[in-house]
Amino acid sequence: MNNEEMLIKEFSKRILSVLGQEKVSSLSNRQDKILSKSYYRLLNEKPLDQITDAEILGSYEVIVDHVSPLAYEVL
Repeated sequence: MNNEEMLIKEFSKRILSVLGQEKVSSLSNRQDKILSKSYYRLLNEKPLDQITDAEILGSYEVIVDHVSPLAYEVL
C-alpha cells in the first residue's frame, strides 16, 4: 500500500468517526460520489491533521442538504 492509499484509508476512518455509520450508509450512490470528490479535494488542499471535524461535517451537510438532497433525486 502506497502513501496515498494509506492517507485515503486513514481519512476514510476519520470521516466514518465524524459522521457515524448511519449517515454514511444512508447516502445515495450520487451523494456518495459527489461527497467522495469533495473530500478528495479537501484532502488535496491541506494535510489530514489540519482538516477539522467541522469541515468534514460541513461538506456532508452541503452535499446532502443542498447539492443533492434525496427528495430531488430521481431513483
